[in-house]
Amino acid sequence: MQSTVGLNRPPGIEPVQARFHAIAEDLTTNLPEELVLAIFAYLDLPALVSVSQVNKLWRQLSGDRFLWKAVLKSICPRLQIFDDVDLAAHIDLAAYGLSVDGASPLRLMIPHLRRCPSLPVEGEAGITLLTIPKGLTLNKLIKLARSPQQGKSTRFGYNWDRILYEIGDIEVAKTYHIVITNNIFEGSRGKTVAEQRDLVGHHGCEMPRTLEQAFLLAITHIMKGKRLYTDDPWTYSCCEEQILESHVLVGGFGSTCYIGINAVLRKYNSCSRDVRGMGGVLRGS
Repeated sequence: MQSTVGLNRPPGIEPVQARFHAIAEDLTTNLPEELVLAIFAYLDLPALVSVSQVNKLWRQLSGDRFLWKAVLKSICPRLQIFDDVDLAAHIDLAAYGLSVDGASPLRLMIPHLRRCPSLPVEGEAGITLLTIPKGLTLNKLIKLARSPQQGKSTRFGYNWDRILYEIGDIEVAKTYHIVITNNIFEGSRGKTVAEQRDLVGHHGCEMPRTLEQAFLLAITHIMKGKRLYTDDPWTYSCCEEQILESHVLVGGFGSTCYIGINAVLRKYNSCSRDVRGMGGVLRGS
């Protein structure tokens, strides 16, 4: 049976699909790419996905990293983003045996980002979408933070040597993305590790790993000149790894620009509970 779609269309009226492709052809032919990107910036997420399917050029333009950064920040207004291009601009990756090859598109982190506006983070610190490069270790991070190829140098101090000895040379096997809080969760300060883990887990997050937490603090200072988990008030996040049955703590980033990586042994736990809380992580691929 012959389709009746469009048979009674008034003269001069083209099918919607044909008109849409004609508009696309006019835009890509007559407008500079910068203007097309400016127009795309007004689109919501479903519309942006739709225009990526119109033609080859629009697919290329709709994948622009600055465009997607804007889209991701519209989902989570408190978001800062450090992607593979940012890392390559500030760190001599090859000199430290690091690689950001094989990183998945940041847009795949959107399901995680939709949770972020409701995460109860202390203060106004916000959230970071961070790329963790392949080959990174804690000991490499301490070295590269002292002399980035661009940005502010950052130092680690008050580090317990036992931590660096046991976990300092464990390498990241594959580049991946995380969404990580820029401060501890409200209500986590001073609680036991089990209580902190339950609080963070209640919001769908996991405990940060020592390297993730340390990289967040270092790279934010390198790129933005901003200190997180500071000494006002003194704030450390409890991390996943344990040394001598005590969880590693990262934070206390004071005005002297030293980041602390330490652990509080059980017999001293009661002395510093008020400075210890827990941040949260959502991991992607």
